[in-house]
Amino acid sequence: MRYRRLLLAATAVLPAAGVVGLAGTASAAGTPTGVGTLTCAVSGDATFTPPLTATGTPGYRDEIIHFDLQASSCSGPSSNRPQPNPTSASVTSRPIKLKDAKMGKTKVAGACGSNQFPQSLTLKSTESWAGTTVKTTKTIFKHLTGSGDDTLSSGGGSSRSYEGTASISLAISSSEASEIGAVCQSGGSGSISEIDFESASSTLTVGTQLTS
Repeated sequence: MRYRRLLLAATAVLPAAGVVGLAGTASAAGTPTGVGTLTCAVSGDATFTPPLTATGTPGYRDEIIHFDLQASSCSGPSSNRPQPNPTSASVTSRPIKLKDAKMGKTKVAGACGSNQFPQSLTLKSTESWAGTTVKTTKTIFKHLTGSGDDTLSSGGGSSRSYEGTASISLAISSSEASEIGAVCQSGGSGSISEIDFESASSTLTVGTQLTS
């Protein structure tokens, strides 16, 4: 459905502000590299400029999506090797730019009801960990797409600390999913400037499992 495309775009944002290309704080010399697998709850939102509408808004060069995410309640390897496990992370995302679409003879941004709206997005981010001292992690999710009616998800990879495979799943409420469906359909009305992610159902996993 077209509202899933919207979700995809939002997701892209996330890293857009964060997808893989996020710039993190440089780690001091001698800072250890985290190893193992971490899974965290994720909360936050994605904002759209201009707001998403079925037919888009003229006068903008691009649609800009910002993801503002936080990771918390992280759990990891059972042993503290080579350092204690982080408890949370701030996620820095780089804004994502989506090129204008053509609606007739007019170029518009944010036309989530159009077939030209992206089917998947790339999310780049940098995670700065709290609760321990380790280098930052960089994640990239190249195929962030709608999974079901109310989830954005993708597999990907992580580098620096907790290097290996990675995955992200961002859930929204059923009422918000219904609103997106009403706006981002042919003939839809209204607009969407922000979507919120539910921490109880949203997760980020980075790294490979420790082996003894």
